[in-house]
Amino acid sequence: MLAYGLVRMSKIPEAFNPSSQSRVDTTSPHPLPPYPPTPAPLITRQDLEKHIDVLREQGWHFRQASGRCNKTGYTATWWELRHSGRFSSFKRVMEYVNDVADLAKAEKHHPTILIFDRVNVAISLDSHDTIERPATILNSPDSSTLVARWPGITLRDIRMALRINPLFARHNIVDRILPVDDRIPSYEELTSVHVEK
Repeated sequence: MLAYGLVRMSKIPEAFNPSSQSRVDTTSPHPLPPYPPTPAPLITRQDLEKHIDVLREQGWHFRQASGRCNKTGYTATWWELRHSGRFSSFKRVMEYVNDVADLAKAEKHHPTILIFDRVNVAISLDSHDTIERPATILNSPDSSTLVARWPGITLRDIRMALRINPLFARHNIVDRILPVDDRIPSYEELTSVHVEK
């Protein structure tokens, strides 16, 4: 039942629905790579070299992640792109996270966003819809491989990170939190996947 004076509409026009429009200005001083096809190929060595300095300047680093792949029954370990930062208040954190969510919607990306201690935010980027590639099976006597669509870093992740970068200044990030061991993995390490039963 509708209240007096209300009209039922099958779809709210975009002008009245601000969440359907990206309210985030993502003008990046660094050129964005083109949006990759689906399934996305892993980042190339040339693309990594082209964008790594800009990402590192803003506090992005590489981190290993792992998860269970229900289709294969294996637990996989891969690399992801990550940024951790501290903001001045919980309100700033929520504004930042909402802007990242708007960007994610526009980019059709699904970052992992963690808020801890009210003012700290960690964002992890990887693509689960990558091309099929082999993974090394750990603890296997014959060092066999298993081919599947494993998560990894693609241009989609680089593009998303570059679009997030301007938000750090807008939301007054206080500090970028880098890991103690902030090494850059080799290209071979970065594109590899290890699995175990």
